[in-house]
Amino acid sequence: MIDKPSTKFKEDGEYIVKLALPASSKAAKAFMKKIDGWLDECWEMHESKRKAQPPYVEDGDEILFVFKQNGVFRSKKDNSERKVTINVVDSKLNPIKVNVGSGSELKVSFRPSLYKSPGGDGVKMYMDAVQVLNLVEYVPTSELGFSEEEGFEASEDETSDGFKAEEGYEADTEDEEDF
Repeated sequence: MIDKPSTKFKEDGEYIVKLALPASSKAAKAFMKKIDGWLDECWEMHESKRKAQPPYVEDGDEILFVFKQNGVFRSKKDNSERKVTINVVDSKLNPIKVNVGSGSELKVSFRPSLYKSPGGDGVKMYMDAVQVLNLVEYVPTSELGFSEEEGFEASEDETSDGFKAEEGYEADTEDEEDF
């Protein structure tokens, strides 16, 4: 997600972009080689016994490169915090605010960061900005896999607002019990 951080795995949220390149492409192979070089450097520097997985995954005919950025930055000096946003620009470098969907063509500006962790030493690719070259806008209802058809159409009283948004959603728990 680029427009807002996902809170699925981190309370403060995390921006995530998975960039797919054809596994047979020279660009994918060169990028994997560069990342593997950073990993080797990290493992040598830390004399690593545990090694983290690289920030890419081979997925059939594609390589998925994973870029992330924390939703909140905390200062180690004074423990202050600030929200992080990802700058998104179009092909002409104009700032834009759009819902970038799967299938969009992007360029990602990032910083590799070597880390040492009890779970394994590795490299993380911190996303700074995204350039959208070809936009496929994310529309939640299109992700359901349906298209409009002839047939039953609900009246205005029978329709809902769709799925509840994560942000600002408060469930009515008056009559509910814990499981």
